[in-house]
Amino acid sequence: MIDAHTHVFPDEIVKNPARYFSLDSEFELLYSKPGTRIDNGDQLIQSMKNSKISKSIACGFGWASNELCVLGNNAIISLVNKEPEKIIGFGTVSFAESFEDGLAEIHRLSKQGIRGIGEIRAEKQGFFNITDEEYDKLAETLIENKLILLLHVSEPVGHQYPGKKGAKLEFIEALLIKLEGVNMILAHGGGGLPFYSYMPEVRDYLDKVWFDTAAFPFLYDNDILRGLISTVGSDKIIFGSDFPLMPQEKVISYIEGSSIDQDDKTKIFCDNLNDLLENNTFVG
Repeated sequence: MIDAHTHVFPDEIVKNPARYFSLDSEFELLYSKPGTRIDNGDQLIQSMKNSKISKSIACGFGWASNELCVLGNNAIISLVNKEPEKIIGFGTVSFAESFEDGLAEIHRLSKQGIRGIGEIRAEKQGFFNITDEEYDKLAETLIENKLILLLHVSEPVGHQYPGKKGAKLEFIEALLIKLEGVNMILAHGGGGLPFYSYMPEVRDYLDKVWFDTAAFPFLYDNDILRGLISTVGSDKIIFGSDFPLMPQEKVISYIEGSSIDQDDKTKIFCDNLNDLLENNTFVG
């Protein structure tokens, strides 16, 4: 099994998260509730061992400040170097303060062997506010460096929870169109976007888009997996947990307990992400 969506933090943030609450309102919103886990790379490795997961994509947090993105990215680079057989690194960047600084960080991450950018919180990190020329440059950079882009997406209806607001489907749609040609994973099942794929114009821009199952037990009954397969096909669904906000074992049991075919479960747990990574091979 390969987990496409986990988060790890530098030790200094794990030890003293309250110090960073005042530096980023989204981080405070998601992690200030008592009992919320903030884990480092060693804790992810232990969780993987307990869950019998072979590899995980370790993501950074969607900091609004590129300086904090760099801090988190350095921890991920170190973890990849320490556990290259177990960890696939994704870094985060922010354009909220400077597009050029964010782009420079993407180049640095690529040179360090990082395989993707994410999980991006596009609204907080300035991805909706750059120019058309900058969108073209971003797409060119991601494609040339063979980097996958992982985007946070929230469903537009249903119960409210911290972090739900911001990633509206119409904004995500515009981003997908502007970044045509970039391989992307939309977190949390794409916020329901697959169910619009019956529209021809939506199908047109989903060719290079995959959907992960991060936090699904919190969001949906597991019958949603059948619905996703009926809309975009089992080849487009990727197992992601959202560790440590969601235990890896919980999402595994959720998928295993669904009524979909075993072949589809194998694709979701392993084959689809393997294929995506192999077809998106890193070039330094």
